[in-house]
Amino acid sequence: YFYKQDYNKSRRTFEFISNEYKNNDIRFDALLWMSNSYVQQKKFKRAETALDNLKNEINKNPEVSQNVQKALPLVRADLYIMQKKFGTAKEQLQEALYFNQKKNTEARVRFILGQIYQSEGELYKASEYYTRVIKMNPPYEMAFNATINLAQSYDARYGMDSKSIVRNL
Repeated sequence: YFYKQDYNKSRRTFEFISNEYKNNDIRFDALLWMSNSYVQQKKFKRAETALDNLKNEINKNPEVSQNVQKALPLVRADLYIMQKKFGTAKEQLQEALYFNQKKNTEARVRFILGQIYQSEGELYKASEYYTRVIKMNPPYEMAFNATINLAQSYDARYGMDSKSIVRNL
């Protein structure tokens, strides 16, 4: 249901799983996806409450799967980005990087951080993130967009080499 974008049915399904399997670790995954469903429905207060509850559950049960712990800051960042709370989203994305994500996820997180810094006018930091994304050899579309955004973030005050940017383009 979630991938079909039927978020109401997905939320109810995940809610059922979390209530039905209270003594099983699968409930943590269900709580995470239920929160994600709330985020997609733009029910931000409910999403935040569900994420806080999940965080409390993780603190009580350190044996929670690494996948849930890695995904929690990403879902929380998505929540804040959708609310245009970019400062808080940056903190969550930095936390997601701390968890040593897979290469593609790390590249995507760095790309999003670059976009946030670029929108805030912090072009030097945005350029750093876009450069790191390009060096990670991400999928073509991401590398292409990172290169374009790197060019848009060019600022001569920081000693950036405009010739290398033009050459990459």
